[in-house]
Amino acid sequence: MSTDAHRLQTLDQVRDLLEDDRTIPQVQSRADAYRLIERTVAWFDYDRLRKVDKGLIRRYLGLVTGLSRAQITRLLKQHRTTGALTDRRGAPRRPFPRRYTNADEELLAQVDALHGALSARATRKLLGRAYELFGDRRFGRLAGVSKGHLYNLRRAPGYLQRRGAASDPTRPPGLTSRQRWRSQPFPRPGHVRVATVQSVDTDPFGNLYLIELADEVTAFRVVRAVAHLDPSHLIPAIHTLRRAFPFTVVGFHVARDSKPAERLVAALLQTWHTVPATEGLPRPRLDHPGDADRDVDDVNAFLEQTLAPYVNYHRLCSFSSERVDAGGRVRIVHRDADIMTPYERLRSLPAASACLTAGTTLAQLDAVAAAMSDNEAARAVAEARDRLFPPAGPSGAPALAAKPPSGVRKNGDP
Repeated sequence: MSTDAHRLQTLDQVRDLLEDDRTIPQVQSRADAYRLIERTVAWFDYDRLRKVDKGLIRRYLGLVTGLSRAQITRLLKQHRTTGALTDRRGAPRRPFPRRYTNADEELLAQVDALHGALSARATRKLLGRAYELFGDRRFGRLAGVSKGHLYNLRRAPGYLQRRGAASDPTRPPGLTSRQRWRSQPFPRPGHVRVATVQSVDTDPFGNLYLIELADEVTAFRVVRAVAHLDPSHLIPAIHTLRRAFPFTVVGFHVARDSKPAERLVAALLQTWHTVPATEGLPRPRLDHPGDADRDVDDVNAFLEQTLAPYVNYHRLCSFSSERVDAGGRVRIVHRDADIMTPYERLRSLPAASACLTAGTTLAQLDAVAAAMSDNEAARAVAEARDRLFPPAGPSGAPALAAKPPSGVRKNGDP
């Protein structure tokens, strides 16, 4: 592209071209634009033109090159000073130092892959725990990342290369119109809600029913698998579910929008949880004894020995606090200090020791929490899950092993 393309020999021709309604073709590259400006300035002897004619040339150059008025002015000044145009763009002479490296982006991708890409508040707490509580020096920089910049790192090339563009959601689904919050807090731990009862088709164990229980105060969660939803299978699991909580269970209940299966399980648990474990309980009647019993035992071993320690001692939850405003109204607030694990929530209660079951101490629970780091616990869940539930097809692992259990989003859910 040059002035010869329009046979522009005089200023009148330039003026006629600008007044015409025809679309003026633009140059395709910055190098072509620089050459066009140099030829035009030399042909019309730009520095000797009158002010009105200079404005005419600048308008023409702006339309043909697509550059702004300020850019054309700077380029004309550069040509008058140096006699030529050069592209001065490039990296700054003294660029700002980069705080977070590619290794940090990959490390964040690993953490999100292990824990399911939690919210920014929960992820910041998780990174801080890895550095300050478990002494992993690799998290020294990420421990101080802000919530806003954490989302920037999740869009960085190093992060996307590690995890891919399609990452896990950062928040669980919100409440629907049928789901309601409980009207008042419970006074102490031990008020256990039957969060979900769902049928899951697992490979190679076939169809199983998963019962997920959640404590209202501490968000302690316990999951148990049964082959059938009937008293002969549910009643033997009651004492196992009750012993899985480190504190005394007061009672069982369901949410107001619960399903029939959840109400059935809650009623059985509430009826039988006061019966001493030494009394005889009915055993499950299996249509195919042996293999089915062993399959359920294998699944429950994974849920109790691997998944439960991670969910209760290493997976962060967001709790709420009450604040009284200037008008005397009680406001529910969510603070960074309220992000903690269910066990940390239990330990922060004033009468935590008094709530524990007989023979259980906080020192014993501290040892369980310190046995491994958050990332090590999540990695142990992933490895045990893949051994027990081999991924099948493009969808990956079965629903039971896809992620830690999650029920209706209540206070304490991540």
